[in-house]
Amino acid sequence: MYRYAMEKSAYVEMYHNEDRHWWFAARRRIIGKILSGFPGGGEKRKILEIGCGTGGNLRFLSTY
Repeated sequence: MYRYAMEKSAYVEMYHNEDRHWWFAARRRIIGKILSGFPGGGEKRKILEIGCGTGGNLRFLSTY
């Protein structure tokens, strides 16, 4: 059986780059435009973040 996992050093590097790297910044901008288009005004929405990463998007998503 094969087991695939990211190296710990890759997570550390991702954590340090999430706030400023163009890929993460552009992805947050795109996601923000999409989420802004949904009705709901000032209501807090329930958003499920599924994926690989360090959880850096949770702070951004908490504004929605």
